[in-house]
Amino acid sequence: MTFSDTIFCFSDVDLSKYILAIAELMELDKVKKFVRKNGISETKIDEIKNDYFQNTAEQKIQMLQWWYQSHGKKDAYHTLIKSLKKINCCALAERIQDIVMKDIKNSTSDNRNENESENYLSSS
Repeated sequence: MTFSDTIFCFSDVDLSKYILAIAELMELDKVKKFVRKNGISETKIDEIKNDYFQNTAEQKIQMLQWWYQSHGKKDAYHTLIKSLKKINCCALAERIQDIVMKDIKNSTSDNRNENESENYLSSS
């Protein structure tokens, strides 16, 4: 499976649980560039900067959350990865993809183990 294939496999990933990790990986200028290119107005960016003037970590989180809420879940993962690549943040896009893939693999594995346990218990 290629990088592009993986993006489409997980196009409806709920990014809300990854916003904090994504914000930690990104520099403030990259977050601002990303949200600008994806429809967040300069006015909203300034509002967030002013609301969290002393806290750049929170600025990043708020900007990403605002983008995610305005974009919606559908294709948000795809938009995030593609947009990061367009602004020359390929390594960052790959790190985010790795985080999401590992989490999904672990969730799938956990669900499989739960189902196997339930099947074992019901057959005993």
